[in-house]
Amino acid sequence: LNTKETINIVDISKQSSEAILDTRQIEGRLISRKELLKKKRKVDSLINVIDLQIRKDKKVDLRSEEIRKLQTNLIFLQQEQSIIGKEKDELSVILNNLVENKNILSKKRTHWLNIKEAVKEKKMGKATEKSVYAVISTLNSTLLSISRLSNMTMGMTGNISSLELEISARVSEINNVMKQKQGELLSAKQKSLFALDYTNNKNWAISETLSQFYKVDLKNLKNYISLNIEILIFHILLIIILIIVFFKLSKTAITFNRETGWLYKKLLKQVLARPISAALIVGLFLSVILYTNQPLIFGDLVLFLAITPMVILLTGIFESHFRIYIYALAIVLLTRLIYSYFPATNIFSRYLLLFIAIVELSAVIGYIIQFKSLMLKQKKTGRLVFGIAYFAILLIITGLVGNIFGKVMLTRYLLFSLAGIAFITFLIILTDIMVNGFLVLFINSKLANKSNFVRKNRINLLRKIPRFFNFIAALILGYYILKILGWYNAVIGSVNVALTHQYNIGSVTFTWGRLFIFVFVIWLSVFLAKIIRAVLEEDILDKVDMEEGLPHTIAMMARYALITFGVLFAMSAAGVPLNDFAIICGAMSVGIGFGLQNIFNNLVSGLILLFERPIKIGDTIEVGTLTGTVRSIGIRASNIRTFDGAEIIVPNGNLISNEVINWTLSDKRRRIEILVGVSYDADPRQVKEVLLDLLKKEEDVVDDPAPAVFFIEFGESSLSFRILFWTSDYSRWYRIRSEMYYKVFDTLKAAGITIPYPQMDVHFRSTGKRKSSKEYEQDNSDLTV
Repeated sequence: LNTKETINIVDISKQSSEAILDTRQIEGRLISRKELLKKKRKVDSLINVIDLQIRKDKKVDLRSEEIRKLQTNLIFLQQEQSIIGKEKDELSVILNNLVENKNILSKKRTHWLNIKEAVKEKKMGKATEKSVYAVISTLNSTLLSISRLSNMTMGMTGNISSLELEISARVSEINNVMKQKQGELLSAKQKSLFALDYTNNKNWAISETLSQFYKVDLKNLKNYISLNIEILIFHILLIIILIIVFFKLSKTAITFNRETGWLYKKLLKQVLARPISAALIVGLFLSVILYTNQPLIFGDLVLFLAITPMVILLTGIFESHFRIYIYALAIVLLTRLIYSYFPATNIFSRYLLLFIAIVELSAVIGYIIQFKSLMLKQKKTGRLVFGIAYFAILLIITGLVGNIFGKVMLTRYLLFSLAGIAFITFLIILTDIMVNGFLVLFINSKLANKSNFVRKNRINLLRKIPRFFNFIAALILGYYILKILGWYNAVIGSVNVALTHQYNIGSVTFTWGRLFIFVFVIWLSVFLAKIIRAVLEEDILDKVDMEEGLPHTIAMMARYALITFGVLFAMSAAGVPLNDFAIICGAMSVGIGFGLQNIFNNLVSGLILLFERPIKIGDTIEVGTLTGTVRSIGIRASNIRTFDGAEIIVPNGNLISNEVINWTLSDKRRRIEILVGVSYDADPRQVKEVLLDLLKKEEDVVDDPAPAVFFIEFGESSLSFRILFWTSDYSRWYRIRSEMYYKVFDTLKAAGITIPYPQMDVHFRSTGKRKSSKEYEQDNSDLTV
């Protein structure tokens, strides 16, 4: 406010009312003290519960805890970390809103304080001063309320931040202990099976196990479900929908021959024969995505529910003599679930491990004996499978011996890792079969046939799409194998170090990670540009009413734009500054000026052809002695197919700098000329009338321009006529002209008009003097044959 300006008393009264109203509206939009106190009670309760649990856990020596108990505590802390993070984010939003409105009101307060001084200076009366004081008083009370709310919010944020740091420290401590325990697989030892105290009832007791299961595991499950009840309801509804969908799909007739992708259709048909199991497998597999920070018992429950449908599906896919190994895997998984709830010192747990080792060893040995002759015929694949089988035998025997002599951690690691890898492998294989089967089925469907892109590229799609999803399945399998073995963090850390290590070559610094990103982004941009160009040109734009050749131009420009954007993005991702890129371009321009003139000329000419479009896809052109149809227009050269079937690659510079005859630039019409001669006995007017009637009846002859017949000359043997007419189908003009020759001949013949052939009259003139035979012989004596 400029206090030197003249102030209208009426305006101040009006503005003060509006200012008070705006201030109260702002105050009404803020969080109330009652709501913030409710929030504070919730946060304080959450902090107290977590703090109490942390204090309780700190009294226990982490080194003495089993890995499963450590994992349970770790998951609990991660869950609480997630909850605290959400609360902190909500408080941050509240605090930002308070600070923002406080700044707005502070500016208004300064504004009205200036008005107050101006009113005093101008002596505008008590009523005006009272209005100004009312505004300032309202602003002060609102600012004071906001300050109190801000202080309360900052206090809660500070308490949560302190607890968050404490949780992070505890999580780090548990992770360190778990790493140490995993590193002690060979050194950690319990009593051997022969040294166990079998007379002590405590070693056989399961009451403590059941109590622990009820008090801890079920409680964790209940708390987790209560926190994720909405996701759980959605998950159950999703599984029900999947069951309905799979039931309907199971009634679909799936036929297959030995065409590309037939194996996936065959396997999908076998899977859909058991729709409930297939739906459950897909639905349970989605639990990995839907739920975060799952407690161990929740994962065990999902595993338990997945075993039965997995066995049903696998026994339906594999032959009967393979089913015993599927049942063996199911038994191992169920035994493992039971074992996980027993303490390591319990005798039952030791014998459960022994049972698991015996089942696994029997299954692998039986597999080798039964399928050895069959697998050896497959050479590379068979050798690989049997190499893995023999290695698995070695691991199982190591675990078996380790359990006998007290190396329980090693035994559990080896046996459970093998079972987990086998389970996740079968689960991913089933999912991969369903995904690829549905995709192959869709590509061969009538709906997909409506797409020009799918119809033209069906074989390539049937080959490459399953390969892509098989590669994705292999990556997922590799991820879970590393997780199961406990190598994920170590491997990722090593790869990260290798990719981020800087290498110096002179003044140039690079990392393998940035180089990989650069190459990958460029490859991805080229690949996507190719797909998008094909979809645009062959499908989307092809169905839009456009001038011929325009879809190709739009699609090609979209492709070049995507590639250009990809190159720029790749350089940015690789850490190459754009000013360095400008220097590189400057250096390239020098090279273009000397040695790359022709290439650059063709590139620019290609852009001109795409934008100006003097030549389009499908045009019939003549370039010098070359005549043919334009098949494609690239950035450097164009493809022209001659009428003899040869494909000529013509540099774009030739199409721009040389004279080009384009027979179909504006339209596909062409004039056809036929020359015909009739006998001198014919009536020229009748000939014209007959020929015009013929032209008017022909469908290939257009009305505009109108066909014409001209009497052009008196020939040596005939009256010459010139027939001119236009056709709209340039591609058939040669055949149309041929057919018209036939019809002209037949029409003239039917009208009794003769088409003569060239004639010559020879006249012999006699001199009146006869020569004798001797004179003839003398005249012809010099002739030779």
